[in-house]
Amino acid sequence: MFCMQCGVQVPPESASCPSCGAQLAAERTATATSSPSTPAPGPKTKPANKVPWIIGGIALVLLIGFYAANGNGGKLTTQKAQQAVSQWSGGGLIVTGVQELPQQNAATAAISFANFNIRQQGLFGMTSNRMYSGPGEATFTHFTDGRWVLVKVTTSEGFNSVWWDNLNIQVR
Repeated sequence: MFCMQCGVQVPPESASCPSCGAQLAAERTATATSSPSTPAPGPKTKPANKVPWIIGGIALVLLIGFYAANGNGGKLTTQKAQQAVSQWSGGGLIVTGVQELPQQNAATAAISFANFNIRQQGLFGMTSNRMYSGPGEATFTHFTDGRWVLVKVTTSEGFNSVWWDNLNIQVR
């Protein structure tokens, strides 16, 4: 026990402080009457506000639903590739399969041309039209926001192959 006046340690049986002479009896009775098992009243705590958590949860569900409904992210299907190729060509091409290349953030689609009109500019500015039926390939890029974009289409004619690039047609 310590003296409340001068702070010197006082033996428990002393009635007064040996240093300053202050009476210690009042302190002992106050200490003896207070019950150590009764907790001191602390500050009142408010219950946690759940509204921000609820709003955040709803926003997350809506965001996931938006991406699922719009076809963003996920795999590039034959149907999605066909839609983009048809948008570019206006018809005459059929997508026969899709292979994703995840390490390259890309995919290739095997396509089949059917009587597709190819207009080429030759030497000396001369243009010619020719019909092509046969295999080809479409290249897609996968962006980090989940979008697939058609970027290139090629014919598979060996030396006479024709390609169209920088197409930038978004898959929907």
